[in-house]
Amino acid sequence: MTDTVIQWESYADSARKAGIRVINTRNGIVLAATGGALGRMLLPWKMGGGGPLAGGKQWMSWISMDDQIYSMYHLMMSEESVGAYNLTAPNPVRQKAFAKTLGKVLRRPAFAPLPGFMMKIMFGEMGVKLTLDSQRVIPKRLQETGYEFTHENLEPALEDSLGKWR
Repeated sequence: MTDTVIQWESYADSARKAGIRVINTRNGIVLAATGGALGRMLLPWKMGGGGPLAGGKQWMSWISMDDQIYSMYHLMMSEESVGAYNLTAPNPVRQKAFAKTLGKVLRRPAFAPLPGFMMKIMFGEMGVKLTLDSQRVIPKRLQETGYEFTHENLEPALEDSLGKWR
C-alpha cells in the first residue's frame, strides 16, 4: 500500500516542478453512512450481527466526512500548506473498540466478529487492505497548520454520521 501511495503522489512531480503548489492527502477511513466502509458495515449491524472485523486488534485510522471536507478546504486556503498530509482523526482506535462504539451508537450488540474472508466479499481487495491492515496514523502536520477537528473522538463522529444527535 505504501508503494502505491508513493507512486500515486509522484504523479504530481511535474506540477510541483512547474511551481504549482501541490497538496497530497493521505486519507483515513471516512465515516459516511451512505457509502464507503461504514455504509457497507451497517448491513450486518442492522441485522443484529455486528462485531469486530477479523479479531479486532488492528488499528483503524478514521475521519468524519465533515472533517475530511473541512480539512481539505483548510489546506487549500492555507498558502503555506504544501506536501503530504494525513487526513485522519487524532484519536485512532482498535477495530474492537470501533465495533463496540458502533454497537453503542446503533443500540445493537457487538459480539459477532466478521471473519476476514467476509471483508473480501463486502469490500473487495482494496477494502481488505483498508479494513484488515493495522494503520495507526496521527495527523500531526495537519494539526500543526492550526486545523481544529469537528470530531476528534469516534462516538460523536459516528452519531453525527448516522444522524443520531443527542
